[in-house]
Amino acid sequence: MAQRIEFTNVSGFDVHRRESRSECSAIGQRSMLADLLLWQRMTDPESSVGSEAKGACLSRVFRLAKQRRSAIVFAVCCLVVVAVSVHDAMLVFLNADIIGEVERNPIGRWLIDLQGGEIWLFMAMKLVGTAIVCTVLVTLYELRARLALAVGGGVASCQLVLLWYLTFGTA
Repeated sequence: MAQRIEFTNVSGFDVHRRESRSECSAIGQRSMLADLLLWQRMTDPESSVGSEAKGACLSRVFRLAKQRRSAIVFAVCCLVVVAVSVHDAMLVFLNADIIGEVERNPIGRWLIDLQGGEIWLFMAMKLVGTAIVCTVLVTLYELRARLALAVGGGVASCQLVLLWYLTFGTA
């Protein structure tokens, strides 16, 4: 059974500590800034708040910072995937007259040959593929954020290798 200790009158917030899991919670919605202001108030030497509540609040501040940092890293990974895909599609569009000869992807060549040298089907499949990858990554992030960060980082790394090849590679 979790024991609940309440500390009130700390900048208008109610801070709770549970024996099973420490956490700092306030009535209503708060942002990380409010948590930081609460922590600043609790570190005041004249404050009567116990060290348990201070530790619980600091724990929550660090947890929120970590969650926001991972969300930013994940968003950057998704942006890298999309940006490299757009760059690759622009190169295909700009080199449409010779893409059938220089395309390294056998499925891409097959799609171009299937349309008699036209690139529209190839470009559409690139767009659909990128949309599927981003949708899977976002869904995975909602279900298992740590796994999504690992997968998104791997996909973004592969995209960066592709960008390097497209920029500096030899035909």
